[in-house]
Amino acid sequence: MAAPFKTLMFSRILTTCRYPSLQNHLFTLVRVAGSSWRGLDNIQASNFSISGTKSARGDSRIQNFRKVINAFMAGSKQLGKDVKVMFQIQKKLRSNNYNWDTLKTEEIIHIHQTRKDLLKTLPVVAGFFIPFLGYAVPFAAFLYPKQLLSRHYWQPQQYENFLKQDTKTRRRHYLPLVREVGRVALSYKAHNQTGELISTSVKIVDKEHPSNKELLNAVELFKGELLSFDRLPRYHLKKLSQVWLISPWFPNRVLRLRLKRVLKSIKKEDAALKREGLEHLHEEQLKAALVKWLADWVELSDAAEDTDESFLAHCAVFKTMNYTTEKDVPIRQRR
Repeated sequence: MAAPFKTLMFSRILTTCRYPSLQNHLFTLVRVAGSSWRGLDNIQASNFSISGTKSARGDSRIQNFRKVINAFMAGSKQLGKDVKVMFQIQKKLRSNNYNWDTLKTEEIIHIHQTRKDLLKTLPVVAGFFIPFLGYAVPFAAFLYPKQLLSRHYWQPQQYENFLKQDTKTRRRHYLPLVREVGRVALSYKAHNQTGELISTSVKIVDKEHPSNKELLNAVELFKGELLSFDRLPRYHLKKLSQVWLISPWFPNRVLRLRLKRVLKSIKKEDAALKREGLEHLHEEQLKAALVKWLADWVELSDAAEDTDESFLAHCAVFKTMNYTTEKDVPIRQRR
């Protein structure tokens, strides 16, 4: 499918301002439904002496209906704006022969995040345009916003709660994963670097924070037959996927592909951060809290440029496990 056609298709689905007739139809339906319900309440009041309490209840239902629809439309417009910006960045990328070094850090992050939001929300947004039945879609989606909707539709409190939930989910699998790495290293003593990896694993289990030097000493183990993605057993792969918030019930091949895709995206962002320099980050509080973490992480990412992505996937656990509290979540956990 040609790129202009893709742009046209997605923008027409997601940018609601290009569908004035559908908007008019939606609000007309809401007005008609509201008028009909109020009319029924009046008829019932005159013929059957329905109390004012039930009439007020009917009005509140209409207001709730309008609130849900308006919230859904507002979220869709925000998502549509992000998609439009993403297409502009992709156009810039194509004009530079897909050289990612020409993009800024925020542009790369915007592409990756918007793609994720689009894939997550597109089925719900598309279902909204099904005549009549589509108006039930927002209600179903708002029952499970974390699973069915992107951040554009969340309330500020929901956004904070979901981040905390993700952090707790990740932390549940840190210790089992570190122990599994130590167990694998212990069972494979032929390599001279396994001793260093065992020592690092024990140090992390004992609630000590490993240095970049200690982690890089074991980088060779993640390139070959021991801990590369293609060699990880099912249990190890599932735990690693859960740390990265990927459903562990997919087949091994799918888990490997999804993990590699996530880590490759992060490496592109890290390369841009290194290119621009961490000292140019804005907001003093953000710099104070995260510049040390980012410096360590970018050093690891740069040193492991030709290494299997499995190394960085594990390093995120090694560096995070004893580094922060649930309140201070590193930037690497934004996914």
